[in-house]
Amino acid sequence: TRVAEWLAASTPERMRSELGGTEAEVTALLEEARAVSAALGLQIASVAILTPLAERLFKDEEYAERAKAAIGTVDMLPSLAAPMAERVARLEEELERQRRLTAERRAFSEATGALEASIVEAEELVGFPVDTVDTAEIIAALREVGDKQESDLLPAPEAAEPDAIKRAEAACATWRQLSSMMPPRAAACEAAHRAALAAEKLQCDYREAAEAFRKWHAGAVALLTMPAGDDARAADDVRKAAEIAIEQLPVGEAHHRAAKVASDKMASYSIAQNPSVLTLAQMSAALTQMRSLLSLLQGAAKLAPGNATLPTKKIVAALEDLAEATGVSPASLGSEFGLPDEHVKFLEDEMEKKNGALQPTSFDPFPADRSAVPTLSLPTIPLDLRAHGLAVIEHVNKARKEPENHADTLEAALSDAYEGKHLTCPPSWGGKKLVTAEGVVALRDLLKALRNKYKTGNLPTLRLVAALDDAAQQAAEELAAGKQPTDLTTRLSSRGTFSGSAGEAIVYGVRQPEPIAAQLLLSDGDAQRLNRSFLMNGDLKVAGFGLADHPQHGSVCVIVCTSLFATPIDKPMTVECQGEANDDFQRVLDAIPSEQARDIATDALVVGKKVKLNYVPGSIDITVYERDGSARTSSLKWA
Repeated sequence: TRVAEWLAASTPERMRSELGGTEAEVTALLEEARAVSAALGLQIASVAILTPLAERLFKDEEYAERAKAAIGTVDMLPSLAAPMAERVARLEEELERQRRLTAERRAFSEATGALEASIVEAEELVGFPVDTVDTAEIIAALREVGDKQESDLLPAPEAAEPDAIKRAEAACATWRQLSSMMPPRAAACEAAHRAALAAEKLQCDYREAAEAFRKWHAGAVALLTMPAGDDARAADDVRKAAEIAIEQLPVGEAHHRAAKVASDKMASYSIAQNPSVLTLAQMSAALTQMRSLLSLLQGAAKLAPGNATLPTKKIVAALEDLAEATGVSPASLGSEFGLPDEHVKFLEDEMEKKNGALQPTSFDPFPADRSAVPTLSLPTIPLDLRAHGLAVIEHVNKARKEPENHADTLEAALSDAYEGKHLTCPPSWGGKKLVTAEGVVALRDLLKALRNKYKTGNLPTLRLVAALDDAAQQAAEELAAGKQPTDLTTRLSSRGTFSGSAGEAIVYGVRQPEPIAAQLLLSDGDAQRLNRSFLMNGDLKVAGFGLADHPQHGSVCVIVCTSLFATPIDKPMTVECQGEANDDFQRVLDAIPSEQARDIATDALVVGKKVKLNYVPGSIDITVYERDGSARTSSLKWA
């Protein structure tokens, strides 16, 4: 009876089919099903005990019917075990599913939250930029993480609720917008860090150029300043002073250009401060004033009287004839000849009187012309070879970088300057007359080459290096002394290490920067145009300049060029930097004879990575540390 009662009472639980919609509901249903299943097992055990008793009672006529009826109400219990076990198993599976869905919802929410955190960080980087603090490496790392978060977040998992999906979609849309804004920010940071690396050097370059300009200008002004007073100055001296100043003018122009290059680079890096009290505008004004002064002095020298014999005797003879005819007296000078009072006074002061009459033979109409003319002291201004070299290389770079424009400039300056084989240099080139081998043919060939063969203008800009200046100057002085120049490799190797292409070009008879460059590019008389081909070689990146007085040709100029030159350090150095390069770091970089090796270090530094340089004379180890803590080392040996 108790088993039957339990069977009847448990019917709702046993017959339940729902699985629940949440983890809590499923857990409650599973606990219920497990309890029913356990109770069912006990009831089945009871039926197993009762069944043998019922079978004995079946043999007793008095109890058989009653026993059959009683056992018949519970004999199906064993058949209920399998369905109940199946329900428990289904509920257990559902519970696992609900737990998985809960975990998915939690993970989805956490992933959305992580993306939102990246958004906050990105908004700060994009909305409140600090280029000198943020680094391209930081931005790249955040973008990499955020892009992966956004990519992995959608599509949403099965368990995600509508509100959670909307939140995730909004976060993804915001991130995509921010992600597109991050590369320009990274570029700005990289530019800022490159600026920080270059700032000190650029400011130093500007200060040096400004100071060199100041010294040049002071010397030129001293050269052209005439002594105070009314004393005459020899026209030849004035002409000589102007010629010296004109020869020196390109030096001042080169210093001004060097300062402008540094200023332009500082502006491109947003370095606003002027590192010198002398501004570009002041330098430009000083150059304009100097050119005007030179023009005035040259004009005055041309107007000065020459050394021809003055007509003193004729003037005195005319006055004697006048005296014989009328008797010259102060009164008659004014009344009879109508001379102004001041002229009368002049003649009275300059001629002797006898019996009240002026004596013409005592008159000297040009007394000042017989006075000794003081010699103008011309200070010696040594030519600034570095500045002169900068000006020469600048004109070469114009041909390399702007060949068609440079062709137009040369054509305008020289197309009418040839007369057969004779070339009269323009005034800005010194006005010197040269005898050429080919005449205008060489010019036409150069113009054609600049407008066709070299028209792309994609050659690297040549940069002067002090050690190469020394190597070029050594060759110029040896040639001026009539010696065979020391082998180029020997001269370079004694001053550092070079790699790639290397060579030199020589030109005689010209000193001004523009004609030096032009003569080398013209390669007059050389059918192979070797000097031109050399200076227009795209492998060349650094140069040196030398100039010396030559006893036969007046001057000799040497330009040395190589692909790369490194100035060695004579002792081991280890330096480590992150973000900005200090002086020691830059010094070690300049000692590495490999552009690729230098780029490895500087490119890593500007994106915020830590870089260690381990230098030993003849070798370098460059270690770059990644943000994950790993490191990679590049090594180079050159000796």
